[in-house]
Amino acid sequence: TSAGRRLRAVAQSDGALLPLRDSYLVRQTILHGECFYHDYCDAEETERLIRETRDYLAEAHRLAWPAV
Repeated sequence: TSAGRRLRAVAQSDGALLPLRDSYLVRQTILHGECFYHDYCDAEETERLIRETRDYLAEAHRLAWPAV
């Protein structure tokens, strides 16, 4: 995805973003790839990843707008 490409590019120039990139890639692979496209969804894991996405988004927001 273009979001994934951009995140990988900025993480290469700013190592502090590597955990954010890794977290994105895990969710993209499992939720989008395995669950959505291949219909392989473990209900507990899927629910956990969706709930953890809230924390991911909060961290991304904090990094993008540190003073807000």
